[in-house]
Amino acid sequence: MPAIGIVTSRSSLPSNCAAYLDIPERVDSVTSTRSWAFHTYGPFAATGAICGYGNSPPRCPIGPTHVYFSTPVRGAEVLRHVRITPAIALAVNDTSDESAEWYLQGQLTPRTTYTVTVDNGIVDVFGQRLPAGATFTFSTTSYTPQIRYPFGRMLVERPQRPLVRLDAAEVIRLFEAVYAEQILWRKTRGVSAREVGNVAAAPPRA
Repeated sequence: MPAIGIVTSRSSLPSNCAAYLDIPERVDSVTSTRSWAFHTYGPFAATGAICGYGNSPPRCPIGPTHVYFSTPVRGAEVLRHVRITPAIALAVNDTSDESAEWYLQGQLTPRTTYTVTVDNGIVDVFGQRLPAGATFTFSTTSYTPQIRYPFGRMLVERPQRPLVRLDAAEVIRLFEAVYAEQILWRKTRGVSAREVGNVAAAPPRA
């Protein structure tokens, strides 16, 4: 079995420092060396909070809340020291996990401004305490405008109104657009308004 060695420094390494570790490939002869780059951890800070996945999501109506730190933090610390206003219940996937980025589970409300507060009691995995509390503000967006409807050939019974179900979100002018299409369809085909039917109601706003 290959031997495993532990290399320790004679003195403490400086904080937030980029360095290389050079070790010879063999210790029983003169040979080439191998190098590994590493970086020591820096001061602890809460660096930001946004809505959604990634760095700049185009739309984020209901979350999740994405919180950033400069060094890894345990999930239990995040739940204990991170709050959001207006208040909602927050959760994480694993309270024992360690990460510098956390997605907080909890459904947000579209078109709402939220404030994320990180208090100075939070501690990172290296035992560093946050020097001062931090606050971040973001706003959720509306849903992406969309219309879902059946397409292709459809059978509509003659005695009933020829209604087609539409599922819509954030389409404010849907009623006027459908009504205009009905008018154009009647004019081009000479069909009466009673045969075409009426739009029952405008779609609800999300």
